[in-house]
Amino acid sequence: LLPDGKSLQGNDLLEEVVSDAAIQQANREFLAINQDQLVPSDQPSLCVFQGEEGAADWEAVAGLYVGSEDATTCVILASRCPVTRRAYVVHHDESACHMQPEEILSHLEQMQQPELYLVGGFAEGSGVSESTCRSLLTLLHHQTRKQVQLRLACIWTANRDPDTGGPCARNLSLHCESGAPSPAGFADRGPALPRRFAYQHCKQRSGLVSIAEADQPGVIRLPGFRVSLGDNHCMYL
Repeated sequence: LLPDGKSLQGNDLLEEVVSDAAIQQANREFLAINQDQLVPSDQPSLCVFQGEEGAADWEAVAGLYVGSEDATTCVILASRCPVTRRAYVVHHDESACHMQPEEILSHLEQMQQPELYLVGGFAEGSGVSESTCRSLLTLLHHQTRKQVQLRLACIWTANRDPDTGGPCARNLSLHCESGAPSPAGFADRGPALPRRFAYQHCKQRSGLVSIAEADQPGVIRLPGFRVSLGDNHCMYL
């Protein structure tokens, strides 16, 4: 994991990353962008939900954006490769990453020169965000065999608004061709929104759900599932 092409010492990855001068500058430029200007619905896009991942061939889909929304204690990870012209995005939470780290790593291994963008996981009192950020950075730094260029890391203390105590940014949209990140959300988050929300809350999840593959451009696939309702859901029903 190389912020601005520099090696990390590995003693405290999270502190090293958010303290890096190039990352701090990238974060400032990212947060200066208007967050209310959504990616238009007529623009090709792949927006994943929490616990979802997707890959795309952005040479086959001109003007493609990838990303996700509403990350607070979770982290959105987006990557692109200017050589293979592949992109990958995941809305990572602690349980999904611990269960299936190979899913994230396998997509990075398919890229020759992966570039990485991270948003979310703001510093909050419970420690959930910090744990999520640390586990993800450890995975990326110690378990991938690629040299991953870290372009943006608006996470942890770098993503905490000192005035409100909340996150500075919750969304990430990445223009694959230019590599330009934005904190804007998506006007079109994709098909079957009620079903995907239901899956998040009613399914006993066993790991990440892949909704798009690079070899099937323009195709979104949603796996079937059996509903498993907990006590809280049954009470509301």
